[in-house]
Amino acid sequence: MKHILVLAPSSFPINNSEAISNAKLIYLLAQLGYKVTVFSRISNLSSEAIYPEGSSEKKILDLKNINVKYIKVFNGKGLKSIKEHLLCWCKTGYVYRGANWSYYAIKEALKLNKKDKIDVLITRGFYTDIAGVYLSKKLGLKWIANWNDPYPLARFPHPYGKGPYCKIGNRMERLLRDIQKYSYIHTFPSARLRDYMLKYFSMISVDRTVVIPHLAHEDFMVSSKKTDSNKLRLVHAGNVSSPRSPKKFFQALQNVVKDFPNDIECIFIGRQDADFYKLVENPVLKSVVKVLPAMKYFDVMDFLSQSDISLIIEAECDEGIYLPTKFVDALQILKPVFCISPSQGTLHDYVDKFGIGYFANNSSVEEISETLRNIVMDYKQKKLPNFSISDVEYFFTKSIGQQYLQLIETM
Repeated sequence: MKHILVLAPSSFPINNSEAISNAKLIYLLAQLGYKVTVFSRISNLSSEAIYPEGSSEKKILDLKNINVKYIKVFNGKGLKSIKEHLLCWCKTGYVYRGANWSYYAIKEALKLNKKDKIDVLITRGFYTDIAGVYLSKKLGLKWIANWNDPYPLARFPHPYGKGPYCKIGNRMERLLRDIQKYSYIHTFPSARLRDYMLKYFSMISVDRTVVIPHLAHEDFMVSSKKTDSNKLRLVHAGNVSSPRSPKKFFQALQNVVKDFPNDIECIFIGRQDADFYKLVENPVLKSVVKVLPAMKYFDVMDFLSQSDISLIIEAECDEGIYLPTKFVDALQILKPVFCISPSQGTLHDYVDKFGIGYFANNSSVEEISETLRNIVMDYKQKKLPNFSISDVEYFFTKSIGQQYLQLIETM
């Protein structure tokens, strides 16, 4: 049984979208027969207890071949933080804010390897790159580096960051070179993100990359429980603050509600900012738009199962390179999506390819309005998209499990 070390600072407890994405993959790796050790992260500022968040998280952690270690670091300013970061720099030659987690992850990994030899290293998320370089170099580990976002933060596309070619300093450039030098393979949830990062990951050829989407897992599916409200219910899970502005969607919604005043309800789950509430002060929208407080992941999934459409709003970019986890969450409960996204982008690609919902260019109020009208009419005529796991197997365990088996067993 191969032993896989997964460095995933955001994984357990499951309290955000990155955590569930990582947790489901860890669960699948264990189901495939691998022994999986996970290093997660908590800080001195965390008020969250370390315990399974309900039956679904407990299902993951009950697998005997998954072991989770919580690495606690000092989060904040002061001498202790300076000391931890200095220790990281002395040990690895690299440091940035948050690198103290890598220092402790390295220490724990070296101890673990003496007791139980590590065969494969997987890094998932920020704060893991320094540890990935060090452990791959020191222990000769085959390192699978996963990127769900561009790296580093400064090289996010506009409006999130400054683009793929912005200056990041000699120290960070050296770290990027070492990441490319010591990694074995790079995984990305979308081809567009891969192609974006390869613009500046010049030492990485395409044959050292694999595109593997976020996982939709059959074990966490929720049966549809839509109540008969006679209204089209759209649900958006998560915050839509800048740069993911809902302004144009609300303009379009206002246009459509005038034609269908009693046929739509639109629910946003999670904390929203002041700009959001100003937008929905419009009298036309007040009776249509509702905001619910943040929920735990599995509660959100249960609520989504009672909806008709999962609404996804992306930022206006030249190209949509991301695969939002909420897109795969919708597929996991077999709900059609309404993606308000860049016309050139991953979500547009997948909506067209798999026929699992609707798409509108997020820069066009007219297109959003027209698409929303079509959705309302399809709802009234009972023609909303209907699909099964076999239609979107690309995102489920059979396809993704085969990809990881092939990847790990050929190392």
